[in-house]
Amino acid sequence: MNMKIKTCHASFSVEAAYVFSILFFSISAAIRFAWVQRNACLAAFVLSESSARCAHAEEHYLPETAELSQINAALKNRLSSIGAFQNAASSVQKNLFEVNSSLEHDSMQLHVKQRIYSPESTMRAVTALSEFKDKTMSCRGGKHYASNTE
Repeated sequence: MNMKIKTCHASFSVEAAYVFSILFFSISAAIRFAWVQRNACLAAFVLSESSARCAHAEEHYLPETAELSQINAALKNRLSSIGAFQNAASSVQKNLFEVNSSLEHDSMQLHVKQRIYSPESTMRAVTALSEFKDKTMSCRGGKHYASNTE
């Protein structure tokens, strides 16, 4: 049993080219994934910032419709600076107690709902109600008809 092992003389360049091509494509895929995640984080931050600006719009003393249109325009402008979100559909809507913001782009959808806590408005309402209570009590001769205690 005379077994001879046959060897083939080849260079490592073929194997290296194969390994390096796989390595190159995996690194480029990782960079692409990181770039997409970075853009998604930036878009979420911009949407959250716009929602906060709308929730605290009272501090600027502008009419609500003007402030809301300015916030929507600024949101579209900031999103256009993020490369992938130039054509994204975004909106900020405000009602009495909360702000709803949304962003839709390709397969990504973001929705931000923020409650409006406005201590200044609450204090104004309490002051107005106490003034109203004082005026109605003075009209009735100072008697408080709602309580049964003496």
